[in-house]
Amino acid sequence: MLGLTSSITMRCGSPLYVQLALLMAPVTGVIVQPTLFGLRPSGTTAKSRHARLVCTEDMVLHVERQKWVDPNPGSGRTVCESLQSRLLLSEPELKKLVLRLPPVLGLSFEANIEPKLAALQSRLSLSEPELKRVLLGMPPLLGLSFEDNIEPKLTALQSRLLLSEPELKKVVLRIPSVLGLSFESNIEPKLASLQSRLSLSEPELKKLMLRFPQVVGLNYESNIEPKLAALQARLSLSEPELKKVVLLCPQMFGLSFEGNIEPLFVALQSSLMLSEPELKKVVVRLPQVIGYSFEDNIAPSLAKLQSRLSLSVPELKKVVLALPAVLGYSFKLNIGPKLVFFEKAFRLAPGELRDRVLTNPSLLSYSLELRYRPRVALASALGVVGSLEALRPAGGYTDAQFMARLRKKKRVGVTDADWDTLCALPLDERADKVKGRRRSAK
Repeated sequence: MLGLTSSITMRCGSPLYVQLALLMAPVTGVIVQPTLFGLRPSGTTAKSRHARLVCTEDMVLHVERQKWVDPNPGSGRTVCESLQSRLLLSEPELKKLVLRLPPVLGLSFEANIEPKLAALQSRLSLSEPELKRVLLGMPPLLGLSFEDNIEPKLTALQSRLLLSEPELKKVVLRIPSVLGLSFESNIEPKLASLQSRLSLSEPELKKLMLRFPQVVGLNYESNIEPKLAALQARLSLSEPELKKVVLLCPQMFGLSFEGNIEPLFVALQSSLMLSEPELKKVVVRLPQVIGYSFEDNIAPSLAKLQSRLSLSVPELKKVVLALPAVLGYSFKLNIGPKLVFFEKAFRLAPGELRDRVLTNPSLLSYSLELRYRPRVALASALGVVGSLEALRPAGGYTDAQFMARLRKKKRVGVTDADWDTLCALPLDERADKVKGRRRSAK
């Protein structure tokens, strides 16, 4: 498979190793060292230690007559086939792995690669797909010593952040390249700088890393600190406010301030006529908004809400300022179904629904399936639907408050003992319990 024994002319895209040589080289007349692929010339003179590959303008590759042999006959083929079989790699994935680490073709699969894969898989309790994901994310791992490099790095990272085994695994799966970074000269200084800059406690630093481990792959001086400074200046954030925003939306480190964050702020201000303090209020209360797409998520949802309730821009602004989380709600899956439910369950005319939402936007924040439906079903089973003159009892009260209010209004006889039993049940089972008792009484 690997021997080139005569002059060859072929279209790019034929044998794997010619493809690799071409992809690693400029387009015209270059010298490629076959030793990069684990090969050596059959001759012994210095001149024969190179093979000349020439790619013409029409992308035809010419390999000059020269005989190359595998230092371990058949091993190159075995490495590729074994890697492909072991990790269930597709042809493009195998190509990607070998292009990132060409010397892998000169390694022994049985003596070098497989023990390393087994050690890594065992250390992190990786499934087969997870092992594949880590290797494709960081092919150079195959060139590192597990005992001298990978394991000490895992131990240092785990110890520094007090990570459990599942948490350590999560970090490596999210950013496999962390195993290619020096802990002493790269990871630790970065963690220390972040911790100092944001006055993070150890648990807070750990939380940030678990939510966005990719931060350790960013340059602190040229990426992280400038982004923090720009965000703080743009919104006039205090140090505690900046810390809160970062902890709740560490994904901001993966965004461009000029290309993503600032355009989002401008779009929010423009569409809702927000002042600088109002924009700050929205972001501090909902830091996750920094990661939302205005065009794909926020704008369509706000437009549908505005149209559904016939809201003016100032009225829509009022809803958003009272409930910034509404910016992250899907109208189709969340807001729309709630509004339909409110109209039917509480017999509200469109104008009444609009007034209720404007008066108390938090009505949109409670779960339809986990709160509104089961509470209304229970009230109905107890014969008090007509007494729920407002939405708040069905939504805003705690469970204890709701049950206490309902107890005063119930029209179906339930003894004190039965009521205590009823309150102990999960909310979604209470209505059926009441209906069952009513059927038994008949």
